[in-house]
Amino acid sequence: YLNKVLNSIGITSDTEQLRINMWLMFYNFVICAIVCFTSNRFTRRQLFVTSTFSMLLTFIVWTVLSAFNQKRNFDDKPLASGVLAMIFLFYFAYNIGLNGLPFLYITEIMPYSHRTKGLTIYTFVMYIVLVFNGFVNPIAMDAIEWKYYIVYVCILAVEVVVVFLFFPETSGRTLEEVAEVFGDGKQSREAVELAIQEKRNSFDHVENA
Repeated sequence: YLNKVLNSIGITSDTEQLRINMWLMFYNFVICAIVCFTSNRFTRRQLFVTSTFSMLLTFIVWTVLSAFNQKRNFDDKPLASGVLAMIFLFYFAYNIGLNGLPFLYITEIMPYSHRTKGLTIYTFVMYIVLVFNGFVNPIAMDAIEWKYYIVYVCILAVEVVVVFLFFPETSGRTLEEVAEVFGDGKQSREAVELAIQEKRNSFDHVENA
């Protein structure tokens, strides 16, 4: 629905919209490639918190500029340029944390037996959201225009809180240590140690006999 967003800031030329869309896709590809090779220099929480907070901040500015631009009948070119800049900054923030990193994070925090299920559920929900965005967002933007952005500002605010409070750090930890973060690793380790001890005791009993 990028064309709806561009129409809302006065960029209505099909050629210009196509050019912006093309550069945005290329820009996303470059950012994702850079993040792919540099993400290990940062912790998971750093990337998630920076990404969600930056998305919220840029989307707030995006919403405010869109509101002023509409009030001025889309005649203010600097405001339109500002919204366009926020679009690119928003995607930059999205790509550094919420584009590919969730797939890695899910495999780190979930037990081996549940990883496939976790990735399947995440992918299913992601595609449901994409379908919703593709069909519902254009209708909502036609109805209430820039005010619909406020809905996403609220959603992003919730995401920031959830990530900050409930996303534990997994960088530099083994899978067993990650399990301990969720309260499972210690019990599992104790169970293994107990089984080993029982096995040793049985061997000692056989030898003594």
